[in-house]
Amino acid sequence: MELYPSTDNDNLILKTTAVNFDPSHRVSAISGGCQSISMYLQVAHLWFMFHGIISVAFILVFFFFFFLRLPLF
Repeated sequence: MELYPSTDNDNLILKTTAVNFDPSHRVSAISGGCQSISMYLQVAHLWFMFHGIISVAFILVFFFFFFLRLPLF
């Protein structure tokens, strides 16, 4: 019976981290992450631009309606 039975797990963790820190894996992971982040930012920019146009139009319509209805009261 081993005194520290977790040495196999430690070796496995060291081996997997060594594989994960391979430069080719790192470059592909960085490029893939940047690609997904840029796609997300493009979608978010389109969504916020569209939402901003809708909110500005709603505010303008509301204020014009309010200020045009105000003298009629």
